[in-house]
Amino acid sequence: MVDSLRRKLEEYKRQTFFSEYDLWQYVPVYDEKLCPKCEAYALIGVFKGTELRSKFEFLTISDEDHIYAKVHPHCRCELFRILSFERYMRMLEKLES
Repeated sequence: MVDSLRRKLEEYKRQTFFSEYDLWQYVPVYDEKLCPKCEAYALIGVFKGTELRSKFEFLTISDEDHIYAKVHPHCRCELFRILSFERYMRMLEKLES
């Protein structure tokens, strides 16, 4: 069973997806079916959490570090978290100490 399915509601309340400190890597499927819009997103590469709702209107959250982009019907491209708010705060604390 996936760990994310075992989590309690309280744990998800602390989880961010759409913060300016959350960074997500766009990962397309490079093959003959890659559409121009997905290819353009691949060139951008990294998105802030604050951009996700406007760029990926039909996204589906799989777990805390993985989102299905759903740019168009049958889209196979994905987003993977590369930085979370919590990790960002830990990095700041280390820099300040």
